[in-house]
Amino acid sequence: MLYNKGNELKVGIAGEYYAMYYLTLNGFDVAKTEQGSHSDIFLDSGSRIFRIQVKTTLKYREIKNKNFIYNVCRFGNRFGKGQARTSYNNIDIFCYVCLETKEIAFISGNNIPQCIEFMSEQERNNRKKYKIGLHLDEMVKYYKNNNKLTPTELSKMFDVPVSSVRSRIKNGGIFTSDLADNPKTFSEYGIENLRKIIMH
Repeated sequence: MLYNKGNELKVGIAGEYYAMYYLTLNGFDVAKTEQGSHSDIFLDSGSRIFRIQVKTTLKYREIKNKNFIYNVCRFGNRFGKGQARTSYNNIDIFCYVCLETKEIAFISGNNIPQCIEFMSEQERNNRKKYKIGLHLDEMVKYYKNNNKLTPTELSKMFDVPVSSVRSRIKNGGIFTSDLADNPKTFSEYGIENLRKIIMH
């Protein structure tokens, strides 16, 4: 079964064929690339061939740190183990697949980060957040409206370590965690986003 450990290759293959199935259902002409290629799928838009690399995960996983808990699908944008993604010249589009929920997202290969995470819509709309039960959004909003507060004062008010407050405040109250402030969801980067990439 795919859910057994050590089946990374099978998980990857399943994701590639699910992506091809999904793209075909949505009217795209696709073909599998040769084994060993940087890209996994060719997509023919009629005017251009797009090279797609598929990244697959089995399911969401719970991420915890000192301040908040969230469930995400996390993907590393690398060609292989130990090979950091430093050049995007070989990939036009990244496709991200969650097999358990059958969610799929597409992002342009330009300036893609080495790691990317997706939340579900429900998770983003109902985030659990700082350990005293306050939403991260509320803390950010509070700081923006009371930006004369020191990190020590914020630490006492929200029961968060001073070091965490300092590390998360940047440029007038913007918290540095992109995931916390503006988490990505599969629906935002679905088939319509792919069409925008192709038309760009």
